[in-house]
Amino acid sequence: EAFHAVYRRVRRTSGQLGRCSNPTEAQQVEMSHMLSELAIASSDLLLRSLKQIALQLRQFDVWRSRESLERFDAAEGEYRPRSDLPSAGTQTVTKEEELAEEALIATLHEHLAVALVESLQTALCDRITKLNKSKKYRPFANKFGAGLQAYYREGLSLKEITPLLGTSSWDQTRRILNPGNLLNQVRSLTLQTFSFRVLETIEQKSLAPWPPTPDYLQQLVEQLEHFADAELFQAAVAEMKAGSHRNLNSAYAQQLLLALNKLDSSTA
Repeated sequence: EAFHAVYRRVRRTSGQLGRCSNPTEAQQVEMSHMLSELAIASSDLLLRSLKQIALQLRQFDVWRSRESLERFDAAEGEYRPRSDLPSAGTQTVTKEEELAEEALIATLHEHLAVALVESLQTALCDRITKLNKSKKYRPFANKFGAGLQAYYREGLSLKEITPLLGTSSWDQTRRILNPGNLLNQVRSLTLQTFSFRVLETIEQKSLAPWPPTPDYLQQLVEQLEHFADAELFQAAVAEMKAGSHRNLNSAYAQQLLLALNKLDSSTA
């Protein structure tokens, strides 16, 4: 609770992504103050305690069956920490654990990449189909791909793209391209496909009890959403909000341009 209250608060407000670094000295002081009743007297002890919790969570996360970290000791009449968990003095992760974690992350990246490609194709085709069905915007359907390429590849604003599309105003260009709405649609589709593929893997490899409980599904979806946002969509949103002279080179932007190229080739 102290870690979440301090470290995650600062991490979220700073927009920091990627692998977590150790808490700063100031963060450790704040956590130690919150944990004063537990008599955690040194920063070294605090870090060892946090790493111990992290190690246990990695071993008993959503990819494995949920099992209590304590067991009831009938002789003593109380719950005690499980003997098969790493001891409090453990400060390192074994090579086997590192390899297992790397394999899990690689699988997640693979599923996320496939989900993004499929979602981009679906969203782009849906957008062009809707434009073709609109009497007002049908003349611009065949310019939709070129407009998005100008936005993402050349970094042009919607106002600058307006004469390229031949629209009457910036607002009309926005209604046709609407890159923010497209991003939201792709994110929604990606999360659906990503979650489905991960659940298939969990079932096939018996990584959790099946069928999953509603609570398990909710926690899984939330964690996958955080993973996808950190890997893809936070950067895509940030670069879109950067204003003029922005550099659109996020993983989302790169995959979108590839999808647009394929779309142009298929319709050529």
